[in-house]
Amino acid sequence: MTTAMLNVHADELMFLAASSTPETASHDLAVMDLMSRQVGGLVTRSLVNETQYMDRGLRAATVLAAKPTLETIIRGEEHTQAVAAAVTDNIHALATTILKSRTLSPRAIDAHNGREAYNQFVGRMSEIGAFGVYEWGVAHGLRDERAYALPATRQQDSGYRRKHGLSLATDIVIREPGKIEIPVQVKTSDDDAGRYHRDIAFVTISRLLEDEYLRPRQLLIYLATRDNDKLGLIHQALDERLEEARTESVQGNSLVKAVRSIKHVFGGRGGNRTLNP
Repeated sequence: MTTAMLNVHADELMFLAASSTPETASHDLAVMDLMSRQVGGLVTRSLVNETQYMDRGLRAATVLAAKPTLETIIRGEEHTQAVAAAVTDNIHALATTILKSRTLSPRAIDAHNGREAYNQFVGRMSEIGAFGVYEWGVAHGLRDERAYALPATRQQDSGYRRKHGLSLATDIVIREPGKIEIPVQVKTSDDDAGRYHRDIAFVTISRLLEDEYLRPRQLLIYLATRDNDKLGLIHQALDERLEEARTESVQGNSLVKAVRSIKHVFGGRGGNRTLNP
């Protein structure tokens, strides 16, 4: 394993869980444990010595934080409040590490790695924050305990995934009872909202914090200090946004079905083409 390949290694952990079967579960859990320790060592290296791979390291660290969920999937068990609490503890530790690290201070990143690396870092903090708030909600009984979130794979986050000319790039995938899957794109502000398809729940840190001047770092502070009062309000805002996204997606899909029915009735693609999805 190498630090440069951290994105691949992180995906391998998720693919291992997704492909596991009852017959291979015991072996896969052992492999998961070994790989996690190896990836953890590379993450530390990326955040301390090889900071050119910092973004990949933070993404892999988020996957490692979700290890209790991945192990539950391998065992074929339902997600529980206790599993969410373990994930939340891992996010707490990750947020604390980021906030205390000298190499991960905004000034150090900008000075040593450049503005692009700093922007990637801010984006990654946004994703970690939103992921942590969702799991915090499950851990505190505010959501069905069978619900969970996972970081998206690189393929799910690809900019090449498009629908009707709009991006389907995903940062977090939420899975809720009833086989409901909610792909989530996380940004710092609403500036890019128009680029994403309505099938993607577009979540911004500025809306969650209800203050456009508060940055993702503030959300990590709440997670690191276990500020449950603040996290409760932020979770409520996240829940409202996810519900809005569900409604928008349902309405959009209903419109598409209605337009297709009209086309069928009138024998093809004739009629008002402005209705064509």
